[in-house]
Amino acid sequence: MHVTYAQQDITPAVPCPMDGYGRREATGVHDNITVRCVLISDGEGQLFRQFCLCVADIFFLEPSLAEEARQAITSRTGLPKDNVHVAAIHTHSGPKVSRLADSGCPPDPSFIEALLDAMAASAEKCKDQQEGQGNATARLGTCDLSGLFTNRNGASAGCDTTGTVLSLTSADGSQRVDILHVACHPTVLHGENHLLSTDYVGALRVKYEKLTGSHAIVLVGDAGDSSTRFTRRGEGFDEVERIGGEIGRRFAAATLQTASIALGDTREVPVHLDYVPAEDETLLSARRMLTGLLKDPAAAKASGIATREDDLRQMLGMVEAKLAIPRICLDATATLVDLGCVRLALVPSEVVFSFGKQLRDASTAPLLVCGYVDGYLGYAVDLSEYGRYFESYITVFPKGAADEWFSRMAAALHS
Repeated sequence: MHVTYAQQDITPAVPCPMDGYGRREATGVHDNITVRCVLISDGEGQLFRQFCLCVADIFFLEPSLAEEARQAITSRTGLPKDNVHVAAIHTHSGPKVSRLADSGCPPDPSFIEALLDAMAASAEKCKDQQEGQGNATARLGTCDLSGLFTNRNGASAGCDTTGTVLSLTSADGSQRVDILHVACHPTVLHGENHLLSTDYVGALRVKYEKLTGSHAIVLVGDAGDSSTRFTRRGEGFDEVERIGGEIGRRFAAATLQTASIALGDTREVPVHLDYVPAEDETLLSARRMLTGLLKDPAAAKASGIATREDDLRQMLGMVEAKLAIPRICLDATATLVDLGCVRLALVPSEVVFSFGKQLRDASTAPLLVCGYVDGYLGYAVDLSEYGRYFESYITVFPKGAADEWFSRMAAALHS
């Protein structure tokens, strides 16, 4: 098995628009924005297999951008598109890449071009390094991340607090790349922040790389409803360093056991959505509720949905924008990847804990549920929570559709 790694800086010039909260402009840079890529290949036989994963320090890749990125990598490298996957760390303090979050403030086309070029260039560097590579070694381990984040809808509601490390070292020992899996929203920083940042993910990587000497790629798991809301002691960069640094330290202290990595089967689980938002009673109810909260500041504060009028107006605007869509009709795909010692569920949405647990329970091998991969459909919210939180109102999933999709994923993993 061959493993290669490359990364590239894509930090844009400031000022530039930001993603993650309301309409903001970055006035400076706290930490650089990068693209990180790993290419795993068995490099032998007629069934030669490859797995390319490119992760960017951005909010998310909407479906059209994810498609462009995968195609750009395929065109530059010759890798089959089915073997190429692109992900985002979901920082809420990154440069703007999406039109979905605020259609009135489009991203800078030059940054989008730089992002696509960096992804393709990083994958190309990985492929160029493969020549002469011997068999890499793999190790796998876990650590306990409890106490650093919880379910944001209630500290006892449940979240995945197990951190997983998949460590890959080249045959000559010159290069080590570690894939770190953590299920926590990168939202330590508040919407008042105007500096570009990778949030806790950057601090995690810096600490981990300093302690281990490896390159770190972070995959964000089923973090749809988990965050540092109840564990953080502030909303500034000191807290980013505290939380990110501690996560990195715990990852570095994990005991790694020799593991067998092999590129096995890949299975796609598609989803088809087709409905009229204006007929969605949950969405109509949300418009009535938000309109009422804007008229009653005390009720807004008590609701826990948002305390700032600007935030409520942005939420109402997003609901109105969704209601204005004549029909939502789209197709997307989750990809289940077998790497031998571990499986990956690559999902183009924000996955809540209950769905992540459903997939882990169904899998006959250790499973990492990875959100924000190969596109973005918004929140996948289960029936028991649908309509209780704002995420239900802005997702493209109508009530019950995500449950059906994840049930099919679970069935595929079980079989």
